[in-house]
Amino acid sequence: MKNNCHMKGLISQLIDGELSLQKTESVRRHLTDCAVCRKEFDVLKSLDSLLCDIKPVESSYDFARNFWNKIDALENKKQQWSFFKKNSWGWRPALGAVAALLVIATGTVISYRSAPTALDPSIILISENMALYRDYEIVNNLELLENWDEILAMGEI
Repeated sequence: MKNNCHMKGLISQLIDGELSLQKTESVRRHLTDCAVCRKEFDVLKSLDSLLCDIKPVESSYDFARNFWNKIDALENKKQQWSFFKKNSWGWRPALGAVAALLVIATGTVISYRSAPTALDPSIILISENMALYRDYEIVNNLELLENWDEILAMGEI
């Protein structure tokens, strides 16, 4: 049994009455021979009858008025914000300039507050001689190094 048939696409058109008389006869003859297409025809025919039995939906008396009122409300809501959209190019450069000024002002304040105060000359001298101060203990005890041989000799005792 074939799963795909070249006539399968014409079955829906046959049910809807969209085929010519010659094509309709050709498809009907094919349906007697092809079980796959006959099954497809039965499914589509039952679906068509179900859909044709559905009653149309009736709208309420004031449906159109309510519908257009809701549309108008949405349009009014859009128009409230349209000022910013219409004039958006006019505001962008001004907003950019304000943002740049805020960044510059913030940077200036931060750099002013973190700027070092006037340095005391003694602090500069200490920082230049920091290595000397680190080695102060060694320099202070240089006299012990003169007697190094004696100290080593005492360690052997």
